[in-house]
Amino acid sequence: MATQGAENFGARKLRAVMPGLAATVRSTAQRAGEALYRTADGISRAPFIRERYPLPGSIQVGQHKIDTIEDLVAFTGLDRETVVQELQRRRRINFRNEWLATPRLLRSDRWFYFSSKAYLFANASHFPDDSFVRDFVRDHVGADARVLEFGGGTGELTLRLAGAGIATTFIELNSLQRDFVSFRVARHDLSDLVTVLPHWAPVPPEAFDAVITVDVLEHLPDARAVLSGVLLPALRPDGVLIENSPFEVNASNPMHHNDFGLTGSWVDSLLPSSRNTSTTHARGVVSGLAPCEYVPVQQGAASAAEE
Repeated sequence: MATQGAENFGARKLRAVMPGLAATVRSTAQRAGEALYRTADGISRAPFIRERYPLPGSIQVGQHKIDTIEDLVAFTGLDRETVVQELQRRRRINFRNEWLATPRLLRSDRWFYFSSKAYLFANASHFPDDSFVRDFVRDHVGADARVLEFGGGTGELTLRLAGAGIATTFIELNSLQRDFVSFRVARHDLSDLVTVLPHWAPVPPEAFDAVITVDVLEHLPDARAVLSGVLLPALRPDGVLIENSPFEVNASNPMHHNDFGLTGSWVDSLLPSSRNTSTTHARGVVSGLAPCEYVPVQQGAASAAEE
């Protein structure tokens, strides 16, 4: 009886200790997992530790000045210092580490870009001034032009186009960035110049004088299908496609795709036959680092333009 009593006492004591022990094990595992994650995150970020990115400049729309940093502070609830640090250094969150931290089974292009948090800060540094609008857009669109920005990120270019008085339809797969742009349009009363089109909505055919897609095609697993099925059909017969695609897979951009062989003659083959009578093939180097443009040229001037 004494032995049985001792065994019962030991069992009761063990049962009393087990919940606390289990809680300690869970807490230790969580702390260890967090420490290991921080270590792995730091190692993968080490080659880029000296990188610095420009802060976005203000955007002038009429008499109204838009501050992207203030918009991010208001949208995210983060303090200004934290937002500035993430824009300039991307030390706490960046798209490379976000890609590597995503399980391979979930590392599909669509899901990764749809769910990413890091691009909210990375893309806010694009187009820090009005030079892209001035150098690559203004010469090809008139005062009443309609422009589609495909893959517009945080809306920096779309808002700069609005500042130039150009009505722009904005499309972005990433839910966080799309919500941010909708927030900015409402905050700055830009609904007369900017339309945010959900990524699942059809793009209207032959509706735009220009389609702009900057640093987007290299992220698509089938850029041919997007160009032939969405972007080129969206252009009016005399419209232009303005794009930049750094097709290069490296440590800096592990999520990119390689160049899929886009050439001027290939773009010609995608144009509807009704347009082939009035346009010649696209111009520019597709996979260069500088923005390039596809400008339809009258057939009579084609030979001179190609020389």
